[in-house]
Amino acid sequence: MDYDIEHLTGDLIALLDHFGYKDATFVGHNWDTNIVWSLALLHPERVNKIINLALP
Repeated sequence: MDYDIEHLTGDLIALLDHFGYKDATFVGHNWDTNIVWSLALLHPERVNKIINLALP
């Protein structure tokens, strides 16, 4: 499936590679927080910090 967590986090890693960044701070909002948490778990060396927001 093209939208499983490995593909979604892989897309973020591909963006880092494309722009030449070793790591970055990622911000997730509502449903996207799961992607950011998973990114930190699957690729901890590429994540500087995470910020997750959930607003009512």
